[in-house]
Amino acid sequence: MIPFANTSITLYHKRRYQNENSKTVTAWERLVFHGCRIFTKRVITAVGDTLAATADGQIVQIEGKVNVAVGDVIVKGVCETVIPENGVAEQLLDSPLVVKAVDDNTDAPMPHTAVTVR
Repeated sequence: MIPFANTSITLYHKRRYQNENSKTVTAWERLVFHGCRIFTKRVITAVGDTLAATADGQIVQIEGKVNVAVGDVIVKGVCETVIPENGVAEQLLDSPLVVKAVDDNTDAPMPHTAVTVR
């Protein structure tokens, strides 16, 4: 169990496949997770003796190993929206967070998947 993990999220996992007409189709699998933790991480880049830039990103911690990839979309809370084939998740969802990086931490003392979103 992840400490302070009391948030529900909805993950839209992007899958691409060839349909019967040999066209590439994008499908979105909707998965709901409870007991997640979301926090903000500030990245500060130093150039020499000065700070060059800061960037905020959010980290979503999901208990266990989760099939999530860069380009997937996360919404805070339980979202019932079904995205049609070839739909654009970012246009159909309210306040979507796009997955930018995934870290498999299932060998950690508290096994989880850490997802960086923006």
